[in-house]
Amino acid sequence: MLVLINLDRAVARRTSMEAQLNAAGLAAERVGIDLRGVARARAREMARHAFPAFRFGGLLSGPEIGCWLSHLTAWQRAVDARAPACTVIEDDLVLQPHFAEVHRRLTREVLHDVVYLGTSSRNISMRRPEACGPFHLHRPI
Repeated sequence: MLVLINLDRAVARRTSMEAQLNAAGLAAERVGIDLRGVARARAREMARHAFPAFRFGGLLSGPEIGCWLSHLTAWQRAVDARAPACTVIEDDLVLQPHFAEVHRRLTREVLHDVVYLGTSSRNISMRRPEACGPFHLHRPI
């Protein structure tokens, strides 16, 4: 299973990602929860309603909560579909030529419960490389 995080209003990003995925022979489901312009308190309320067991701290903005809700929704779709594995990507990626092969291998071998391939400008300098079979990933701190 492959899920693309992409907001409805991000048409150019969606078009770019769809072209890359098509070229790689991959199809993705799309999820995008846009909470830009939503007050922080209202965004936290919406998050509690959608995922009651998950608590967001007071530091996240509405858009950041929307991003988290998009990811949580993608993961919930994988659980609901009983998918043996799921790759979740955001719409600002440039897929490397071997992405499809890596995605298929991770899906087939299910090397880890969660492999996080993203980053944030808030913590990029604190990441440590980690071997994951033949792949090298960055462990979030």
